Amino acid sequence: DVYKRQEDSQAGFAADEYQRRKALAETEIRLKEGQSDNALETLTAALEKHPDDLKLNERFHQLLFNLNSGERCLRHLQHYMPLAARLNPALGATALLNARRFKADYLPDDPLVCERIAEALAMRHKNREALSLLRNLHQRAPDYPQIPRAYLLAARIFAEGLGQVEQAQKLLQFVRLRYPQSPLLGEVANLEATLAKLSGMPG
Repeated sequence: DVYKRQEDSQAGFAADEYQRRKALAETEIRLKEGQSDNALETLTAALEKHPDDLKLNERFHQLLFNLNSGERCLRHLQHYMPLAARLNPALGATALLNARRFKADYLPDDPLVCERIAEALAMRHKNREALSLLRNLHQRAPDYPQIPRAYLLAARIFAEGLGQVEQAQKLLQFVRLRYPQSPLLGEVANLEATLAKLSGMPG
């Protein structure tokens, strides 16, 4: 019985993978034939069966973006952004930059999504965009337990990415005063010491 179940689940997995590849292939064929509406329908149907498939969601996002379907693209991001932040933040960073072409002040609702996407943006040297996701996070999401971690990231981006040591120091001071119990205070102190040396250096 166990073997039978294993075989069934493997066959099921293979079938899922086949369906996904088929949907992606069909999408490309329809796009080449200029049938963008049909391509969207194909992907929509595939996503109804596999809503959390990253590849299908990514392709759907790209397609909506390329077709300039701003409203639909932003609506899809409510589902795609948290998924990308969890599985592949680099894709989430691309999606965020795309979203801002439609809506300049676009921000994901979830603070963890903001934090992960900000980190991915900073790795691409998109420092201002990264910081816009972390700005006033303690006001936007007062119950988020990882504010110290998010602001430590913001301080690093200010200091290393933009060379704004003073801004970084202000943020670190805020974390120390506002979150005195945080387990990250050691890291805060280390970064403060490094920044103190930097600001003391003759410019």
